[in-house]
Amino acid sequence: MISMISKKVKYKLAEFEFPLPKKYISQHPSPRRDHAKLMVLHKDTEKIEHRKIFNISDYMRKNDLILFNNTKVYPARLFAIKDHTDATVEVFLLRELENNLWEAMVKPARKVRIG
Repeated sequence: MISMISKKVKYKLAEFEFPLPKKYISQHPSPRRDHAKLMVLHKDTEKIEHRKIFNISDYMRKNDLILFNNTKVYPARLFAIKDHTDATVEVFLLRELENNLWEAMVKPARKVRIG
């Protein structure tokens, strides 16, 4: 996996867009946290295996490192209509940089000016 990460590849934001039915988006953590889903990618065969987090020790070797991510989705998706063109613009607020100043993703980005 490290070799894949070290390659410099340019991705377009649109490449990460895909239909995702709401029923597949977790709204609450698993009641038994050790029964949360675990996806295992076997690098040699590129086979994907679906397990539970309590199985993680089956895949650990000496000196392996586990990184935990405790980020949360900030529910700030806004829709706007541009003056003069009536084009729809989607704004997804990522984080507040300072009072009334936000980092955001905008779609379609090529049709919106910064400001």
